[in-house]
Amino acid sequence: MAKRRFYLILSIVTIISLFSFAAICTQCGKDTEDKVGTEDEEASKEVISQDEEEPEEEDNTEGEEEADGTETEDEATSEEDTIDEDTDTEEDEESDAEAPTISLEVYEGPFTAGSLCVYRVQANVTGNPGPSITWSKDDSGGSWGTKKAQVNLTNPSDSYTLTATATNSEGSATDSVTLSWGCEEPEPEPEPEPEPEPEVHEIPIAANPDISGILWNDGYLALDTTYASMGDRGDGFLYTKGYFSFDISGLHGKTVQDAEIRFTDIMGYGEPSSLASEIVVKVYNYIRLDASDWAIGGVQLPSIPISASSYTISGNTLKNELQDVLDNSVRDYFQLKLGLNGTTNGNGVPDGIDISFRDAILNITYTD
Repeated sequence: MAKRRFYLILSIVTIISLFSFAAICTQCGKDTEDKVGTEDEEASKEVISQDEEEPEEEDNTEGEEEADGTETEDEATSEEDTIDEDTDTEEDEESDAEAPTISLEVYEGPFTAGSLCVYRVQANVTGNPGPSITWSKDDSGGSWGTKKAQVNLTNPSDSYTLTATATNSEGSATDSVTLSWGCEEPEPEPEPEPEPEPEVHEIPIAANPDISGILWNDGYLALDTTYASMGDRGDGFLYTKGYFSFDISGLHGKTVQDAEIRFTDIMGYGEPSSLASEIVVKVYNYIRLDASDWAIGGVQLPSIPISASSYTISGNTLKNELQDVLDNSVRDYFQLKLGLNGTTNGNGVPDGIDISFRDAILNITYTD
């Protein structure tokens, strides 16, 4: 714009000068007029020439404005080229998509770790996009990354088929490897020395008549008898109960393995079934026998049928009661009380049961 203004002012000044000069030199000759006319024409041409150059200056101004913020054709073309290149790259990537492949390789092992035989396996994988890997087993818990796994075998007879699968958007592939014990076999642990079997003893103990006897419910005690009599002893007589005492001195501290009491001489008289259906057997531990021993109490063992001629009592209750006396008592005898839970029948005939003391045997199996 400055240049344009300069030429415009210059043209105006020249025209004014020429007109002034023409007014002063009105008498000039034709040559002078021609000259002046020529100069005027040249000046006019020069002015026109300058005017024609103005569009070029405007174009430059527009170029500057474009430089200030308007996108040029070259820049637009460059951006289009870039977009095309990105599109081509995405198309190339899509065209490069590849289904996965996988192969397994033992890269470490077998080696011994404590009592284990250890393998470490890696997966060699290809594919686009990069595949993810899943393992059928990894005893390392993922310690070696997603492309490696560890298998621990626990004994020489063990084997394991390890499987891995690679997966991406194009598909999946699987490979496997069978791992067997490849380490030195551990030395077998020595068999522990078997503990010696405890020596088992068996001892039969007959009831001792000297510490056995009969007790009437009125407190009368009869010792050193042959039989324990239980019944009404005839109408009008009171009931009796028999006490059997077995000498266990010398057995304190022993461990009872089994115990049983065999009654091999049971004899009925009169009509014992009219009094009771069974003989009640209980464990008692008395220092001595007296009238209070008649009282109900004690630990009951299996009962003897009233019709039995022989009978054997066994079981855990007998075993445990006998062990308790051996462990916790200073007494040297184990004691039973036998009786009938019935009433006299009023037939005038004694009714009841007799059991021989000497034919009542406590059989104990024990270890020291």
